[in-house]
Amino acid sequence: MGNVLLITLLVLLPFGWVIYKLIRYSAVTVGDEGPLKQPVQYAYGENDVLKWSQIPLVGVMVIMFTWICWLLVSNLATATKPWQYGLVIFSALLWLALVYLLLVFFRLERKLWGMLRDTVLTLDPHTKSISVDRAGDVIELTTANTALIEHHWLNQGKFGHYFYRFVDHSGRSTAFYDYGKGLPVALDVYFKGTPYRLVEHRYPFKDIPFS
Repeated sequence: MGNVLLITLLVLLPFGWVIYKLIRYSAVTVGDEGPLKQPVQYAYGENDVLKWSQIPLVGVMVIMFTWICWLLVSNLATATKPWQYGLVIFSALLWLALVYLLLVFFRLERKLWGMLRDTVLTLDPHTKSISVDRAGDVIELTTANTALIEHHWLNQGKFGHYFYRFVDHSGRSTAFYDYGKGLPVALDVYFKGTPYRLVEHRYPFKDIPFS
C-alpha cells in the first residue's frame, strides 16, 4: 500500500506542478493579472540579468587554460618532440580565443544591462501604450508614434538574450529588454498592424543596435 501511494505521489506531484505553472502563465499573460486586463509593470534587478550570463563559465575556462599554458611553457626546456611545441602553440591560441570571447560577452552584457538598469516598463491596456521609464526619462510608445518594431534575438544554444527596438517616424529608436511573461502578448494586441521585423544575430559576434 505504501509503495502504491509513493508511486502515485511521484506521478501526480510533477503533473500538478506543470498544471500550476500553466495556470500561472495564463494568469500573467492573457488572464486577470496580465497586461490585457490591467496596467502591468516590468523591471529587472541586476541579479536577474546574471541568470543568463555566460561570463562565469568562460572565465573559469580562461583560468583553466592559463594554468595549462603555464604548465606547458614551464616544461618547454625538456621538450624534444615537435608535437610538444605544437601543443603549446595550440593551447596559447585557444587561450587567446577564450579571452577574446570573454571580452565579447562582457561588452554585450554591459550593453544589455544598459537596457535594464533603472528601467521600468508600464503597459496600459486602456490606452494601449507602453511607457519606458529609464532613470526618470519617460517615453510613451503607441501605434501612432511607432513606425517599426524590431524583435532582436541573440541566441547561443540554450542561452539567449532578446530585446525590442521601437523605431518612430523620424528614425529615432527606443530599445528595451524582452521580459517575457505578458509582454509579447500585449505587443500583439497593442500594436496590431504595426510593421514588425524579426532580427536574429550571430551571437555574440555581431554588435547590437544599442549604446
